[in-house]
Amino acid sequence: MIPPSAPSPAAEVARRNSEKAQIRDITERFRNYIQDVRSLRSQLQQADAASSVHHLHNEVVTLRNMYEEEIGNLREKLEQSYRAQDGAGFSTAMAAEYQDRIWQMNRDILKKDEDIRSLQALVAQKESDIQ
Repeated sequence: MIPPSAPSPAAEVARRNSEKAQIRDITERFRNYIQDVRSLRSQLQQADAASSVHHLHNEVVTLRNMYEEEIGNLREKLEQSYRAQDGAGFSTAMAAEYQDRIWQMNRDILKKDEDIRSLQALVAQKESDIQ
């Protein structure tokens, strides 16, 4: 005989079924939470890559503007120097120095353009990996 204080077998089965349902619900919620965390991490990585590309692009634009301004200044100085000397005794050393500065700036801009292309390729690869 069943003691009067013990739950009935049907009540015990119902309690266990209820616990199993609660565990399934908690497991599903946890699975959804993990999926949301992974999705947010992925979005953050994409945003970081895009931010890096945007930052590098802005840096290249700034360098290009500085380059163009410097080129304009150098040309103006060259013209002033040429006019001041009336074409006689033009300083080849100064012209060579200006030319070297122009070449160095060209190399810097090409390097930044190459960096942008590399980062854009990396972003494209990361986007394809995510999908």
